Amino acid sequence: MMQTLSLKTFTKNKKLILGLLFLTFSVSTFLNYGKHHAKRCTGISFFRHPALWTPVRFPKPLSLADSIYWNVMSWCNFHAPEEFSLSTSAENSRVYISHPLAHYRTGDTLTVFIETFNQLGYRRTSGGDFFIARAFNSDWKAGVLGTIVDMKNGKYLVMFPLLWEGDVRISIKLYHSAETVAVICKHRHRYPYTVAYKGFFVSENLIETTNCHFDLPQDGPICIFTDLSFGEQWICEKPPSLGCEYFRHIETYSIDNNLLSKMEEKFLERDNILTEVTPEGPSSVFVHKKDQNDALPMCHVQPLKPSNFTGFFFNNTWISTQCQMQSFDTQEKVLQCLRGKNVIFIGDNSTLQWWEHLVSLIPSLKVVDVGRHEWYSEHLAVDVPNDIVVQWKSHGMPLQADGQIVFFDLQPAVNQINTIFGGPNVILILTLGHHFSRFHLQHYIKTLIRVQTAIKRLLMRNPETTIILKNTNTKKTETDLPNHSDLLSVNMNKALHMVFKGMKVGFVDAWEMTVAYDSWDIHPPSNIVKNEVDLFLSHVCHK
Repeated sequence: MMQTLSLKTFTKNKKLILGLLFLTFSVSTFLNYGKHHAKRCTGISFFRHPALWTPVRFPKPLSLADSIYWNVMSWCNFHAPEEFSLSTSAENSRVYISHPLAHYRTGDTLTVFIETFNQLGYRRTSGGDFFIARAFNSDWKAGVLGTIVDMKNGKYLVMFPLLWEGDVRISIKLYHSAETVAVICKHRHRYPYTVAYKGFFVSENLIETTNCHFDLPQDGPICIFTDLSFGEQWICEKPPSLGCEYFRHIETYSIDNNLLSKMEEKFLERDNILTEVTPEGPSSVFVHKKDQNDALPMCHVQPLKPSNFTGFFFNNTWISTQCQMQSFDTQEKVLQCLRGKNVIFIGDNSTLQWWEHLVSLIPSLKVVDVGRHEWYSEHLAVDVPNDIVVQWKSHGMPLQADGQIVFFDLQPAVNQINTIFGGPNVILILTLGHHFSRFHLQHYIKTLIRVQTAIKRLLMRNPETTIILKNTNTKKTETDLPNHSDLLSVNMNKALHMVFKGMKVGFVDAWEMTVAYDSWDIHPPSNIVKNEVDLFLSHVCHK
């Protein structure tokens, strides 16, 4: 009777009993999992605000990172290069003006062809070389960037806009052969980063150092300094004795992973970098003035879109071909523009140069001592009578510097943007560049996407906020090319355009300016800085 009753009871409550059994099994499994992994988590400290313990949803746009990466890298050949003798030779290659005209006028386009030959003098039948094309007039201190089209058959089409009256000379330089491009691309794809960090944990009587990084193998106890709300990861190995709360600062050091073959090293020799291609026939044309009455619009923020060229230098002054750029030469004119404004720079040394330019131009801007005096520390200047605040902060990690870097001084750019309420009197100038070049391009792209998402939120809070973007300028180097070549800057600039395409911003093309000026200093000369600032101010004060 009892058996019959139990069977009936089970049948009647089968779903309830099975559910209880499943729940018991799940809880037991979870507890055993926790015991099994308890040792791995020992010693981990979490430096987070209590509100950040809630589940985190990372921005959906991060799914774009891979597609943007492979789009940017599409011109890279990851296969092992051929013999050096088969690579492109600047000395053997030729440049000539295609179908020269009897008369050229301002506004015309000069078309130039490049035919490439290898080191043995044989014609090349494939593309992929990295050229720098520039038209210039030394007497007029004029220069403009040329647009290069790879025909994929060893020939290249170069187009120069003719923008000034008088002599226009052409210069085509082979920065890297296609084989050198392949060596650099393969190396950077194989080694995600070439800079590492030592974390210093300091107590009264003890200093311990461990490895720190964005992407650190988590085999043992670790200290997590990750901002989970925005996906900025930073991890250090836990020191043997001290706790995570003793974390004080970091120092950078290079990783010797340049495992290049002798043949690959040959491609990267200084004599094979940025070499002039020999002109065949005339290398200049004379341009006559053509009356043009097309008035350009005032500079203003607008959806970012690709452009072959945005301006040119003449008499050492940048002349925009996109809008009416103004010259801010006097203190009065800059004060009139910035009165009542809050100017926020987030970036690297190149935008710190902008901050320094404004401070030197406006004596009433008084520098405020914020208590830290490293180059990467906050820089603040205030003009109380004119209600002007000009602030510069680093974009955060990654950062390379000599000596100690106080990690907690470096807030990620995303965090900084999220603290800005915005408004018609707020100007945000942003650049993310050279400090990222020694890390995998995907890390740069993911950072850009997070920043773009933060700017979108800022513009939703206050659409009248002015956003100015600056890309990466030239930085010719003669050593360690796999980690410092301008090829890396070109790839980062392409990624920047892809991520911010269509966003309403003012754009300062520092790459185009420095090539047109023929500047190869990672910290551009003062005249370039002055013209960059003039263009940025033209986007702010256009009424």
